Amino acid sequence: VPGAWDKAEGSLRALADRFGMTAEHAVRACAFVGDSGNDAAAFARFETSVGVANVREHLSSLPRAPRFVTASPRGEGFAELV
Repeated sequence: VPGAWDKAEGSLRALADRFGMTAEHAVRACAFVGDSGNDAAAFARFETSVGVANVREHLSSLPRAPRFVTASPRGEGFAELV
């Protein structure tokens, strides 16, 4: 059911439900990886945020850009990070 949430809150809820992590711990211990404008809240919330290269087309519209951007797009960008 749609609700008042975003990718930051959804990610934090999943980390709490699955791993028992508090939001305070999760935003310091986990990296968020994304590639689009709807990742903006998570880029702002997580201390380590990574955009795969195709996020560049959205950077001008993001209130806060990811801290890092990979050279490669999509899955290759994720593999580059890992």
